[in-house]
Amino acid sequence: MHRILFILSLVSSLFCFSQNLKIKTVEYIKLNSISDVKILVLDNNGSITTITSTDKKGTIVLDIPYGSYTIKASHLAFEKWNQKIIFDETNSTITIKMMQRIEDLDEVLINASGYIRKHGDTTTVSLPKIVNGKERNVIDVLKK
Repeated sequence: MHRILFILSLVSSLFCFSQNLKIKTVEYIKLNSISDVKILVLDNNGSITTITSTDKKGTIVLDIPYGSYTIKASHLAFEKWNQKIIFDETNSTITIKMMQRIEDLDEVLINASGYIRKHGDTTTVSLPKIVNGKERNVIDVLKK
């Protein structure tokens, strides 16, 4: 009986020290949800507490103890986001507003599809890339 009470006290103490922190990621201007945002949570010492990513609705729920943390968010199409937070009873939901990344390209290089290749006096055509099965003869293929 004492063992059961001891185990119950240990389990209940774990629930007391860990609470749910809800993080929601949205676009800064349109406030649309952003899915697959990588979230990194660091403690005061800079040690990694959690690494995860948001779901299709742009949210995650972390089960971490109250305290102060640094949260870093990153996504390929958005600027990186970094902020220190204090997680307690009054601050259990965080909304991360991310700015869209805009980059100017110096140059854009477009390569041909590669279904026709020339090697010296030999020309090779990859038929699966240009035929769709509706051709009736070789002339239909050559027209494409």
